Amino acid sequence: PILQRLAEDYVELERVTGVSPARSYPPPYDPGGASIEQVASYVASAERNRLGLGDGPIGNLRERLESDIGLRIFYYPMPSRVAGIFAYNDSLGACIGINITHPRDRRQWSLAHEFGHFVMHRFRAEITVLEVRRSGSGSERLADAFAGQFLMPAAGLDRRFTELTMGKPAGVTLADIVGLADLYQVSVQAIILRLETLRRLP
Repeated sequence: PILQRLAEDYVELERVTGVSPARSYPPPYDPGGASIEQVASYVASAERNRLGLGDGPIGNLRERLESDIGLRIFYYPMPSRVAGIFAYNDSLGACIGINITHPRDRRQWSLAHEFGHFVMHRFRAEITVLEVRRSGSGSERLADAFAGQFLMPAAGLDRRFTELTMGKPAGVTLADIVGLADLYQVSVQAIILRLETLRRLP
């Protein structure tokens, strides 16, 4: 597999140069015993706090995950239906592959999604395939819920949306929503669904 080969090359490069990034892996979270949304909210909040991200947009997610945690993240072409891949073993560590041919917003979501697999399903390799119907397995739905909570935390998004609506008696425009989506580096659909969940949009 391409991901394994890239990771092995990276490890060999580290061996040759004598430079090895420190791993700061959190213990895997146990996703059992609560609803998907409850688990996703708890884990996303805990990881944001651990990484010192506050409740705002994340502009440098890949850099933070690589430097602060020690994940190995690779962007390379994949079949169009494949969004990302996650795998872990003791020698190579936690590795994530992201489809470089996808748009920026999709790549950002995929990276957060695969990060969710890392913190909750570490010892299970995952390939995220885009489906017309977003049902999927329980672990896929949990990783997706985590991505939404991690990229668009409720408190910060709610505050920004309130600031956006102040002084606009006619309400927000589509251009406002597009700007908000760009700020959070997510799709317009993703930000609208999140705002609906927060009951800020009908």
